[in-house]
Formats: sequence, structure tokens, C-alpha cells
Amino acid sequence: MLPVITGEYGLLSIHITPHITTGTAAIQYAVWESGNPFTIDTLTWLISSGITAISEEGLDQAIIEINDNQMIIQNPAYSDYNVSVFDVQGKILIQRRVVSAIYTIDFRSYKQGIYFVGLTSGQSRITRKIFIK
Repeated sequence: MLPVITGEYGLLSIHITPHITTGTAAIQYAVWESGNPFTIDTLTWLISSGITAISEEGLDQAIIEINDNQMIIQNPAYSDYNVSVFDVQGKILIQRRVVSAIYTIDFRSYKQGIYFVGLTSGQSRITRKIFIK
């Protein structure tokens, strides 16, 4: 590895394909002075990939719309799936089994903010972020 001259900049390129294998991976690199190799500075990233990060055919075609504080889920690919709505702290607010291609949730009693909608059918799961005004 060639040293970076004092006052100059170095460049690091990393190619990551987390969709190939599920699990957690750590990427770590170390920087040190060539004159003082015992003083090391490290930077570590943890990358997680799992079933919730994979969108399988079917659920990824679901349409989620917000109209007048009502959420409409149109999912023509599945007529039997689970819907979960949770807040930014991860608290589950709604959890329902749906047996129709169209499902509506009334959000008028919810505070303005960001929520997450999860759709699950078998091993397939997608999560979408929504904003309630």
C-alpha cells in the first residue's frame, strides 16, 4: 500500500453487494502514520442484510396511497397477507391479516409524522415509509 503524503488526500473504494447473503458484515479500515505505525485510527461500518431487506416478486407491486388521512393498500398479487403499521420508535400500532386485494386504514386519529407500513406474506416482506399530515 502506498502512503499518502502529508497534506494530501487518499481515496478508498469499496464495492458491497449485501443482497447476495443475509446476515451482518463488518467493514473496517485502519489509518496510521508511516513514521509512527503504532498509532492507528480505525473506522468500522456494520452492514445488516436480511429477509426484511429483500423484496420478492408480488408484494413489491403493492401500491400504498395516502388520501385525506386514509391509507389505501392495493395488492393485486396477494389476497392473503399481513399488514403492520408502526411508529418511528418501532411500536406496533396496527397489525391485521388481510384477505382482500384492497385494504383501507383510517389515520385521522393519528398524530402528524412518519410511520412505517409492513406487508408480509409467507417469507416475502416489504416495508414502506409514509408521512401523515
